[in-house]
Amino acid sequence: MWNRKTMQNVSEWGDTIDIGEETTAIDTRDGKTYSVARLCMSAASHTLPELNTCDRTMLWMTQNLDLALGPSGVETLTNADSDLSVSVSSWTPDATTTQRPAVITKHAAGTQESGVVGWTNSNSKPYWAEGGDYYVYTSGNTDTDTIYNGMTACIGGGHTEEDCRHYHVGNYYNWSAAVASNDTSSIHDDLTVMPDSICPKGWRLPNGLTGTNGNEIITEFNQLGLANGITAKITTKHDQAADSGQHIDTGWTTNGFNKFRSTSTNAKGHEAPLYFVRSGYLASTTLYSYGTSGYLWSSTSQYATIAYYLGFSSDVFGPAYQNARLIGYPVRCVAR
Repeated sequence: MWNRKTMQNVSEWGDTIDIGEETTAIDTRDGKTYSVARLCMSAASHTLPELNTCDRTMLWMTQNLDLALGPSGVETLTNADSDLSVSVSSWTPDATTTQRPAVITKHAAGTQESGVVGWTNSNSKPYWAEGGDYYVYTSGNTDTDTIYNGMTACIGGGHTEEDCRHYHVGNYYNWSAAVASNDTSSIHDDLTVMPDSICPKGWRLPNGLTGTNGNEIITEFNQLGLANGITAKITTKHDQAADSGQHIDTGWTTNGFNKFRSTSTNAKGHEAPLYFVRSGYLASTTLYSYGTSGYLWSSTSQYATIAYYLGFSSDVFGPAYQNARLIGYPVRCVAR
């Protein structure tokens, strides 16, 4: 049945998925299959929502995007198959930045790995890196996940192919690549939500903070966590820092952390198949925090070289952190 579903036709089948239900669909750009699920979300408001309240729902990919850009992957994205606005008919990644995509050739949980060849730090030009055939599998250990070098090894570890697929690291993108732009140097206004991304047509990046200073809407990462019983810091200010007092702390717990990475049941009795992966991040020639911390880009800019992202580990939940656009993070898409 899933063979008849494509990511790009989500508007035709998305409403048929119940809360917590998973289905699969093919990205027509490269033929890769992804799992998606309808998940509970809290209210889209800057007012603190009630925990475990399913005010609305959204479709989320339950895997990181694995789209290869440039000469070794998809050469050109179009508004017929990708998340490009009507005014942007196509996007071809800058050839000077994608001729030699960075490749991760080794890994170790909890340690940095140098020697990632091909990654270039750029705050404005698009870069991407092949994550490789690695699976950062939820081990139940809050400090370090189990890392498998290949699907065969993951299955050999006692897991099903479907479960392993959820924990594939996907590819890494700097922010310019994630928002499908060859030059983001002019995108510097705080709380600017970018209209384009490398997600399939009908899908987009989750937003970071939006609105105006002093009247922000909490991030979609936060809204997802709140509705599914994941207690966390609720970001209320655009320049939120971990200990700045600009958040309401409802308690990021080990229980919440484990729910964020696996299939769990929220307070409303709905399944919440989140599968958020601790895939680490790329900077310069080094892969950091692999198997210990997870990161995902949002669609929201902060300053000329900074954008918002989700960062999490066993003791940290940052739904609106900010970092340099040159960092390589994975991407997780939501349906429009």
